[in-house]
Amino acid sequence: MKICNANRDSFYFMLDACFRQLQVKPKLIELGVLRGENAELMNSILKPELFLLIDAWSSAAFNEFIRLNQERDWVEFVNTFDDYFGGSIADQSTFETLYHATKQRFENNSNVKIIRATTSEALIDIERLHPEKKFDLIYVDANHQYENVLDDLINYQPKLSEIGMFQLNDCCFSEAGVKQNLGVIEAVCRFAKQKNFIPVALTNNDFSDILLAHQHNPMLNMMDSIFQMSNISYVDIPHQLLGAAKVLDGSGKISFV
Repeated sequence: MKICNANRDSFYFMLDACFRQLQVKPKLIELGVLRGENAELMNSILKPELFLLIDAWSSAAFNEFIRLNQERDWVEFVNTFDDYFGGSIADQSTFETLYHATKQRFENNSNVKIIRATTSEALIDIERLHPEKKFDLIYVDANHQYENVLDDLINYQPKLSEIGMFQLNDCCFSEAGVKQNLGVIEAVCRFAKQKNFIPVALTNNDFSDILLAHQHNPMLNMMDSIFQMSNISYVDIPHQLLGAAKVLDGSGKISFV
């Protein structure tokens, strides 16, 4: 596993180099779209043949988070994040604004298809509309609670192509993450052991991005070569140490001590 001094878009450029070398026009999925900024970046760099954007854009999606965490005094109230969403999380109009902004952002991109549904509901639409298609990158950035992340990984793993990888946002343990009760890194560690996946690379910052691939993914050696040829500084560590990764308070950098 490579711990990289890089941002998540660096992973897109590396994956693009692999896809071009393999002469693959990739197919992508993003789970959790919000206002579509990351999806726009992925679309511009990777130039996918097909890109499915999946999000419920629903205030009701936060009801379960509230139910589970309302008695935990170490978890911040969801209204703490209203500014991030551009309005009250309790108000459905906030999410209607985000949805329409995303639709407008991609209105001229015929390769981009929006599925307004929860990640589990969207699988029904994918099987109906694209039953034979496999996807080369699935970006997981929906509900960040442990069980939900694990479900997304397990449920969407059969939709990965032979060279397909997951990329996940907010895969770290930090003080800020604890306040949101993030369960991404714990879900990744469980999934990796359960399905024989390995972490390929992790960005060295708070709210880290991680690339995750099956241990027999034929693109792993190619990714390793591209990392070696790139100008990104990184260190290799055993992937089994992922669960020990912790962002040091005040540093914004990952430690394994």
